[in-house]
Amino acid sequence: MTAKPTTHEEYLATLREDQREALVALGARIDARLPGYAHCVSYAMPAWRPAQAKGSKDIVIGMAAFSRNLGLYPYSGSIMPHVAERAQAAGFTTSKSGFTFKPDQPPPDWLLDEVIALRLAEIG
Repeated sequence: MTAKPTTHEEYLATLREDQREALVALGARIDARLPGYAHCVSYAMPAWRPAQAKGSKDIVIGMAAFSRNLGLYPYSGSIMPHVAERAQAAGFTTSKSGFTFKPDQPPPDWLLDEVIALRLAEIG
């Protein structure tokens, strides 16, 4: 049995090159938007939380890789209804919990900014 990753680096090391490159780039974009936030692994995916937070309710955003796509998740079912229509119009597949994208088609800045802003407002 393979141990579950406990850091972003461990998680990223398990991915195909195209997935790893895409999520490293996305992670850098998230880091730039969340300075001072801590990296963690929650629900087996790399995530970001306030440095002082200890529970999953304060996690802002997470990302994951799957066999056919990558995903971005705001850790709240109330965020996606605000962005789903625009995200779908931009070619992303959405669900209640997040949206998926291909390694060569990362989320645009407006979508990343909006999801993070909505989640930060929700956390308070």
